[in-house]
Amino acid sequence: MSLKSGIYKHRRTVRRVVAGVVVLCCLWAVYIRYVSPTRVALVNFPAYQASSIALANESRWVRVDVLTVEEAAKIGRYDVALFFGPGLRLNGDQAADIEAAGAKGTAVYTLIFPSGVIANHHVDSLQQELIGDYYGNGNKTNYKNLLGFCRTALDRRKWFAPAVDRPVHLPSDYYWHLGEENFFTDLNGYKSYCREHGFYKEGAPSVALVSGMTSPLSGNRANVDTLIRRLERAGMNVYPIHAARKRLEMLKEVSPDAVIYLPMGRLGGDRAVKWLEERNIPLFCPLTLLQKRQEWEADPRGLTGSYLSASVVLPEIDGGGRPEVLSVQDADKNGYYQFMPVDDRVDDLVEAICRQVKLQRMPNRDKRIAVVYLKGPGQSALTAAGLEVAPSLYELLKRLKAEGYTVEGIPETEKEFEAMLQREGSVFGSYAKGRIAEFMTTGHPEWIKKSDYEAWVQKVLTPEKYAEVVERYGEAPGSYMVGEQDGEPALAFACLHFGNVVLMPQPPAASGDDEFKIVHGAKVAPPHAYMAPYLWIQNGFKADALIHFGTHGSLEFTPGKQAALSREDWSDRMVGTLPHFYYYTIANVGEGIVARRRTYASLVSYLTPPFMESRTRGQYEELFDLIARYDRTSEAQRQEVALQIKQKVVALGLHHDLQLDSVITIPSTEQEIRQVESFAEEIANEKMTGKLYTMGQVYAGKEMEETVVAMSAEPLAYSLARLDRQKGKITPEQYNDNVFISRHYLSDSRQLVRKALRTGSNLSLGELGVNMEDVMRAKATEMAVSPRQLSMSEMMAMASEAGNNISEGVKKSEGGMKMPAGIPKVGKMPDWVKKRIEARKKAEAEGKKAEMPEVPAEEKEFAQAVGEIERTAENIQQYVQELRESPEREMRSLLNALNGGFIAPSPGGDAVRNPNTLPTGRNLFGINAEATPGVRAWDEGKALAKSTLDRYYRKHGEYPRKVSYTFWAGEFIETEGATLAQALYMLGVAPVRDGMNRVTDLRLIPSAELGRPRIDVVVQTSGQLRDVAASRLELLTKAVKMVAQSENDTCGNYVSEGTVESERILLEKGFSPKEARELSTVRVFGGAGYGTGITGLVEKGDAWEKESEIAARYLSNMGMMYSDGKAWGKYGKEVFEAALHDADVVVQPRQSNTWGALSLDHVYEFMGGLNLTIRQVTGKDPETYLSDYRNRNHMRVQDLKEAIGVEGRTTLFNPEYIREKMKGGASSAALFGETIRNTFGWNVMKPSVIGNDIWDRIYQVYVKDEFNLGIHRFFEAENPAALQEITAVMLETARKGYWKATEEQLREISGLHVRFISEHGPACSGFVCDNQKLQKFVISHISENGREVYQEQLDRTREVQTEHRQNAVVLKKEASYQPAQENRNTLIGLKPVFTGMLIVGILLVLVVIWRRKRR
Repeated sequence: MSLKSGIYKHRRTVRRVVAGVVVLCCLWAVYIRYVSPTRVALVNFPAYQASSIALANESRWVRVDVLTVEEAAKIGRYDVALFFGPGLRLNGDQAADIEAAGAKGTAVYTLIFPSGVIANHHVDSLQQELIGDYYGNGNKTNYKNLLGFCRTALDRRKWFAPAVDRPVHLPSDYYWHLGEENFFTDLNGYKSYCREHGFYKEGAPSVALVSGMTSPLSGNRANVDTLIRRLERAGMNVYPIHAARKRLEMLKEVSPDAVIYLPMGRLGGDRAVKWLEERNIPLFCPLTLLQKRQEWEADPRGLTGSYLSASVVLPEIDGGGRPEVLSVQDADKNGYYQFMPVDDRVDDLVEAICRQVKLQRMPNRDKRIAVVYLKGPGQSALTAAGLEVAPSLYELLKRLKAEGYTVEGIPETEKEFEAMLQREGSVFGSYAKGRIAEFMTTGHPEWIKKSDYEAWVQKVLTPEKYAEVVERYGEAPGSYMVGEQDGEPALAFACLHFGNVVLMPQPPAASGDDEFKIVHGAKVAPPHAYMAPYLWIQNGFKADALIHFGTHGSLEFTPGKQAALSREDWSDRMVGTLPHFYYYTIANVGEGIVARRRTYASLVSYLTPPFMESRTRGQYEELFDLIARYDRTSEAQRQEVALQIKQKVVALGLHHDLQLDSVITIPSTEQEIRQVESFAEEIANEKMTGKLYTMGQVYAGKEMEETVVAMSAEPLAYSLARLDRQKGKITPEQYNDNVFISRHYLSDSRQLVRKALRTGSNLSLGELGVNMEDVMRAKATEMAVSPRQLSMSEMMAMASEAGNNISEGVKKSEGGMKMPAGIPKVGKMPDWVKKRIEARKKAEAEGKKAEMPEVPAEEKEFAQAVGEIERTAENIQQYVQELRESPEREMRSLLNALNGGFIAPSPGGDAVRNPNTLPTGRNLFGINAEATPGVRAWDEGKALAKSTLDRYYRKHGEYPRKVSYTFWAGEFIETEGATLAQALYMLGVAPVRDGMNRVTDLRLIPSAELGRPRIDVVVQTSGQLRDVAASRLELLTKAVKMVAQSENDTCGNYVSEGTVESERILLEKGFSPKEARELSTVRVFGGAGYGTGITGLVEKGDAWEKESEIAARYLSNMGMMYSDGKAWGKYGKEVFEAALHDADVVVQPRQSNTWGALSLDHVYEFMGGLNLTIRQVTGKDPETYLSDYRNRNHMRVQDLKEAIGVEGRTTLFNPEYIREKMKGGASSAALFGETIRNTFGWNVMKPSVIGNDIWDRIYQVYVKDEFNLGIHRFFEAENPAALQEITAVMLETARKGYWKATEEQLREISGLHVRFISEHGPACSGFVCDNQKLQKFVISHISENGREVYQEQLDRTREVQTEHRQNAVVLKKEASYQPAQENRNTLIGLKPVFTGMLIVGILLVLVVIWRRKRR
């Protein structure tokens, strides 16, 4: 039977089936259209909030799904799509998908504030207001009705719509307690409730708990409920507050002893900070993480991106501390995310808060304080950046005693105290076995028995973490400074007792092969000898507070997360719950921020050394006179003067620094003369620091004057010149000529400032040629360039005032753009203002974000110049006052911290670059990395990148193919990302900002606009920068990938070519094609820890023979990839090597006036290490430039060799500088040794920048004392170890062949070196005691008599002597926690007892042997 006949035969059945199908289809269509559940998509909502909304749903007619932005293509399947505005970032495809869904009928609405990318669809203004009302009054009832409203109002085709109530208006400001119904609009009501239910404790400390991120009435509150219960169990009266508009008023009403803020942005702006400071209330800011527990524990970063900014960075601006994890976000059995408290973290947080509050009530006499200072090995001085440490510690002890602390046994004089520190407070390299044995016998160390140590370990560490220690170093007590106590293995460490205050040097952070990584951390567990003193502070000494004294130690650089620490992080475990305070220089905010986040430290900033002029102009007066004659002389006679100039240049040695020829029979060219003049003028104008700062000591009169001149003169000079350039009074060439600026502006500005200082007045704007109209115009422009951004608390307050409709509140805050104050009214309105007003109106009409035209560059420049002039002119006397008050403020701030008080916040950086760092004694904070590069930083970065390219092009006739940058946290914070801006502009991309001024995306700069090739980059990042700005490294990686894929670049694309080359190299190294392709765009590398790990190797010259060994170590240590989440922290040495191919330039930032390439070891470590490695990889020495940010009004690019020349001539070889440093003590003397040691480092890394002439000058100044300064007497009196170090470095430089020293020079240096060792004992630094090849070299250049003495001294250092052998392993501590003097007397008195016991023991052994023989 055919199919046709079959259908005909059963036609009735077929008709019924077809009819049935049709009916079913119709019914299905009716169901879908009118009956099926309304599908609601919650997009981009925080998981905790989306869960609260979804869990509030009680209707089977509504179905809720939570989507990510990446799932935008699914929006068309939903009836309603609600978007969370903050952080909403959509690409073009995602926005198109959403717009298409809206066009097809999906109701689309964005809460909080619009994205500016997508429009709202099918939601009218009344509905928007109701949605905002439901959401803004978020609790279970309102969330339930919000979902019902989505069905009844936004999906009106549906039947069976649930009954929906109007929004329940909740109070915007209230107190609350356990249970969602317990909230109170007044304090008395809350107190009555607490008394009735037994929560209130009469006379107990009070703590206010401010919820910043979530409403406690919206459910999902296990974290805060747990915190409240634990605080109450600990004896606290807890006042939970939820408030936006009245937050500060409610805090004032409670007047707590401490404030806990669960942060989302700032607590309440500067008003809140002022109140906390006035009332002296500490602020704690624990973290409510939006990560699963497993993700958080596994994440090596801990916390990054915008959430790091909102929950850590911004609260730091308020002075908040203890960013300890309170809770994580884990899914329940239904897959909805809930806040889950992390029990051990909550316990530690509560204990830490209680301990700080306890300090407020504890008498000073009972407080036990542990102070950890920093010291190099052996006789090396105590060290801290810019600080004379021993005198500062002495001042602290005396002040503590005066304030009623139990401080006993302080030596009568500072010198006696310093001698005690050297004798009883030393640390040693593991090579100095003899010195260690001697110290353990005579230095009165503290001892920890193995059983005590292991009990503390069990209490503090997880078994897994301790297993890492044992695996690496063996069973406790290890091998460093060990012996026995009471017949049990024990570990010793240096510790000086002064009653209830103990001082101790920070122990080495690694041992054995890891000693190269001591200071900036390695990704290895610290040894027993490092952990034991910290565990003793907590459990043995039972300290009430911990102070780290001086910048900087190693605790903050031990392995672990950058923020949001867990029990698996070493720094968290070593500090424990102790209140921790860190006396820290204002000049190193980058590393200070790491200390805040990784050790829970509150910083107390201290001053830099005072600034002074180099006082070198007199050395160049004859040269300047010759150049002036040259300029006045006719063309025909100039050659004769030019020849005299050449002879003077060579006589002064300037040709070495400027890489000019030394043929004195050939006159200098015009270009050379200008180069020499500029260089000499720079030397004459260079700022230098004077003697090191001592805690509590005010700058002397001349020091104060020169520091204020350094702070004020350049901002005035360059800003006035900038205005004159705009007015056409000077040319751009004159503006960029430092000789012209110095003689026409800087000299006058200095005189004006000095006059103001003499008269005790400020400068008037009128006498500087600036009127009030200029000021108003500048402020209006500044507002347009950097509009003030609303904080989350301000948005919440506006929402409250707008009836809890957040969107409406923000809309009201924006208003329409009006003519800025200061800009001329109608008829004179500038074109740029007109265009911005028109753009705003157009955007409002279209419901999109306005794309504002750029403010003209000349207008921004005008605003910056006028603003700088106004700030400087009006604050000269303020600078004096703040400098004068700072020393006492530091001391009071530290004492106040020990009383459990609040440390006010401040920015960081030296006072010359950023006067806002004054006064000191405050808690340093950073910047919001998400907003970088800043608006001004972008302009500055572009200018510096152009200058780099111009400099290279002038020399080579082509552009560099690849530029390498060093990213440092200090520069990043102080310049707001100017070096990042340089790298982005090199690539040819520009930042894209969102409505909150954050850089959330990038755009390609068109090739025609760029006008040059896209230059490839490679970045080495410090660990500190990696920690504070991880998202910016990911942004840079995104930029590289974007540019690598760019097509049709008319001027060339070296990034694309470099990516192809990297891929080829990786394929040759054995990577798979897929791996090679993915890794070819990685451009950001760094160490596993916080440093390069090569300085120790470089300075141990007998550990390497070829520079290639150092380059190999550098590649290995710095080969961790930090590109994006996939490759973050993974090892990629081969990838790093491939990325370095074709690198032509190395750029290093320099933002501080307190250090240079010679004085700071990190410069040769990072910049030099990268230079050396590129030389090994490519076979060529790259150009080396410094991005000089020190003068914020005139940033520039400087050649490294020139920078070293300037620094050497104004510091190491400048008698004025040397005299100033000689006014200081041991730490000041140590600076000379550090600088000369770094000079050796540069010789290794880039020999071309350190010539024989530099070492010859060092010889003349420090060995021959050519300035007759009595420099040897200074070292003998203050720090003999420093001169031992200097001479050892000089000899090692010669031994390695970097300095062609004469035999006479070597004999004299060796003789001086050996004399200081024989008279003062070996210093026991690495150069002096741990380089056997150098020791043989020294022996070869000294007399026979000297050799014997020298060898004997070294043997005593390295080998345990007979008289110390017994006592080195057995020493019983007779009395704990007694003053050092008492301990010493006790032990001296027991020497006869020990001797008698030893004799009796020997006799007993002889008797036993005799009796056995008789048997």
